[in-house]
Amino acid sequence: MTFLKRLWLPFLTFVTTATFYTFRSNELSPFSFITSKTAILIAYFQGIEKNEKNIDFIVQKRELLETKLGTAKKKQVAKVTDIKIATENNFKIPIRVYHPNSTALSLGEERAVVIYIHGGGWVFGSIETHDNICRGIALVSDSLVISIGYRQPPEHPFPAPLKDCIAAIKWAQKNAKKHGGDVNRVAVIGDSTGGEVA
Repeated sequence: MTFLKRLWLPFLTFVTTATFYTFRSNELSPFSFITSKTAILIAYFQGIEKNEKNIDFIVQKRELLETKLGTAKKKQVAKVTDIKIATENNFKIPIRVYHPNSTALSLGEERAVVIYIHGGGWVFGSIETHDNICRGIALVSDSLVISIGYRQPPEHPFPAPLKDCIAAIKWAQKNAKKHGGDVNRVAVIGDSTGGEVA
């Protein structure tokens, strides 16, 4: 047990060092999501200064991630609707609704609702990066999928992202019926950070 305790600090140092090398590279590496998660640890234990340079850098990485993942061929669903909803202090966040079945849509049949919260270590990821995942879930489960785009640090420190997700879930429970969803059958899921919130 003592031996394991001695290992945690070298391990954290290694991961932190690898993070900065990956985080500062010009291209996204296979460890991008490890990078984003470790960035949160650094933010807590060492502190990431909230300044224009760091924010611009992170925004640039987000855009690069969206560009790389946005090249994938889109899975075809019956209908996709983009909505903006108000959260804390009337801040608007994006919501994307996926309806899988054109026949059910035309007949007014209600589908179970899946509320999806994307991952990315709080810092990265978006509705766009997880668009195809949500399309796939809608098709495979034959459910109405509602994807949440929440505010992210360092521009919007915690608990802003969590408050956005809670507000969006409440919105979905009230408004899913308007989009063909059954408000009595609602599931909240996500990957990585999104799974933590769910």
